[in-house]
Amino acid sequence: MIRKILLSAVSIFSISLSQAQICTPDASLMVTGLSPAALPNGQANVNYEQTITVRLFKDTTATLGTATIPVKLDSMLLIGIVGLPTGLSYQCLAPNCRFLPLVNTCVKISGTTSEIDSFPLGIVVRTYGKTSLLPLPPQTDTIRQFSIVVEGSSAVQNIETQVQLFPQPASHSLNITGVPIGLETWVSDMQGKNLKLSAVREGKALILPIENLPAGMYLFHYGNRSAKFIKE
Repeated sequence: MIRKILLSAVSIFSISLSQAQICTPDASLMVTGLSPAALPNGQANVNYEQTITVRLFKDTTATLGTATIPVKLDSMLLIGIVGLPTGLSYQCLAPNCRFLPLVNTCVKISGTTSEIDSFPLGIVVRTYGKTSLLPLPPQTDTIRQFSIVVEGSSAVQNIETQVQLFPQPASHSLNITGVPIGLETWVSDMQGKNLKLSAVREGKALILPIENLPAGMYLFHYGNRSAKFIKE
């Protein structure tokens, strides 16, 4: 009996230790959200490893009919990360990828890929909360804050650098060169929300009016790639 108890204790310790080794959350993150703001680029056929720290908020609001009601969050479940290049996967420090409010935890993206491209990611989550009286139905959402650019040979990098955005930062309009005619373009904030801005082609360049955007960082999407720009 004692032997079984000792074996169980060792097993539990081993599981806890393996979970602790998955990733280390950033203890300095004291505001709710995700950190870092953007993921670093990767290199084809080279191991990629990056930690995302998660600090879930506790209180929010929901709309019920015409009323806005306070909601307390119980937890958030990470359903999956879509858009990862082949060869990359994710692991959660939190058991079953369930995050608790105001607790710093983390997700590690790692692996090796031979795919060379820009990969916008969709982090699919499901939140569970309650009002002062009743639990609310789970809410599923997709966070589109991150993308991973996988670089390859110098020849491939030269193709990527043909698309240029200037000036950086910009205040009234952004000039974009190198985008082929007919390629779909759109603009989003760093969370992936489409801002419905249209660029106007003038010769070989695109002119994007941004004077009405609040100051901050945004993404210009062209085809299945994207590039950051700053509005001052």
